Amino acid sequence: MIIFPELIADAAKEAGIPVPPNPERYHKTKWPQFHLFLCAQLGAPMPAPTSHWDNAKVIAKIKPEQCQTITWKNLKRRGFAIGYSK
Repeated sequence: MIIFPELIADAAKEAGIPVPPNPERYHKTKWPQFHLFLCAQLGAPMPAPTSHWDNAKVIAKIKPEQCQTITWKNLKRRGFAIGYSK
């Protein structure tokens, strides 16, 4: 589980998600992909230690204008992984 925005900033950048200069304080409508990644990933259990790297790639493929309306079901269908490892 990742609990600080700074811990996922590198994964977001590598995937091509624009990252605000200060991941702790940003306006969600100016950084929609980062906001979606942050909200979906922070505090969520990960099935593998590297899940956030793969999840960043999933979010990077979502158009910024879709970030406000995408559903959990759609995120999972696209490959976003959350859940405890077995």
